[in-house]
Amino acid sequence: MIKLPILEDAVFINRRNRFIAEVELPDGSLADAHLANTGRMRELLIPGCPVKIARATNPARKTKYDLFLIDQAGAWVCLRAVYANYLIASWLQEGLLKDYLLAGDWRPEFKIGSQRFDFFREAPGRPTVLEVKSANYKIGDTAFFPDAPTERGRHHVETLIKLSQAGYRCVILLVTMGQAVKDLAFNRANDPLLADAMAQAREAGLDIIAMKSRFTDREAFFEGFLPIDWGRS
Repeated sequence: MIKLPILEDAVFINRRNRFIAEVELPDGSLADAHLANTGRMRELLIPGCPVKIARATNPARKTKYDLFLIDQAGAWVCLRAVYANYLIASWLQEGLLKDYLLAGDWRPEFKIGSQRFDFFREAPGRPTVLEVKSANYKIGDTAFFPDAPTERGRHHVETLIKLSQAGYRCVILLVTMGQAVKDLAFNRANDPLLADAMAQAREAGLDIIAMKSRFTDREAFFEGFLPIDWGRS
């Protein structure tokens, strides 16, 4: 469990551009909020939806708020993609992945060659690399990754396959961001190349693990592991 910053109520109005959302405050005034997520999120960013916003800590910033959570059928979904890394850092520290032999001390933002990875742990004979991906797109009860084509994400997977062949243990952790889902699949309809790369990674022996989170307006929780439906990928 991790604590969230103090959040305030608002209503989503529209996405002004890739990183700016317009919200309505309780007094009826409008404000711009920073949207720290490059995904399309069309099924989430619906005008009139309740949202939770946090005041920016830098008073000189142009946007006074950060768009943090949005309501999706009664579930708070986190729109800040970086929180997937915060969740994993907390869950690693709590030992929640020990059954996958992912215990110990981890170094964040570790660079191997020209590529930077989310977490790294030195281990005798076989160092471990973790790459974290947030998944906040759902259809029915299934989370799909990604919601839009991601060349950068595919490159990460292909690099991990090469590192695995060079003797590293490589792990991809997919984290749902609060939506109510029962499993996860890869979004072949939107990004067939990434779906193929994930299948190749699995065949190459990479560990691909899906995890579920739950958000309230104050805290974020570990909700267990999700099965991956490879047949739909």
